[in-house]
Amino acid sequence: STLWEQAQKHLAWNMQIWAYSPACVQYKLIEMLTAEVCARPQLFREKVSVSFVLDMCRLCFYKSKPDKSAIPSELERGGTLCARPRKEMHRLRVQLLAVVNIMMHDEPTRVEIEAIVGLALHCKDDGLVQDVLRLLLQLSGGSSTRGEATVKHLNASGGLHLMLSCILNNT
Repeated sequence: STLWEQAQKHLAWNMQIWAYSPACVQYKLIEMLTAEVCARPQLFREKVSVSFVLDMCRLCFYKSKPDKSAIPSELERGGTLCARPRKEMHRLRVQLLAVVNIMMHDEPTRVEIEAIVGLALHCKDDGLVQDVLRLLLQLSGGSSTRGEATVKHLNASGGLHLMLSCILNNT
């Protein structure tokens, strides 16, 4: 891998570092990453992975207290990750999930769909669960190949049952 790819993986994609920066900086970073992923979605799908971006959403962009193993020294010193307003957190998270959608521009794999379903199953933040369910709906309604593959993998992993349960619990 090139030096640029290594820098992106370890700096630009290191959301555990920049999750503490002001929201305007985070928006710019996500905008830059989105442009890079749009230019080469398959490369980022292989080098960064859908699971990694989903993990960063779970660790850095949700309303409840973050996992203390994520950034222990900052949390011990009273980091401000938890203090981000809900609307801001939601907007950042939606932008990251849009990057996942772009990365999965063609047929998703079962492992990727299971990672998305797993995030929804194990997350305690209703807002994140709703955002993940929206992503699944977008993926299943995409091109015929992508939509069919998404539904097939959702069915195989119990994801359709999850979606129905979440919808029934929110009504």
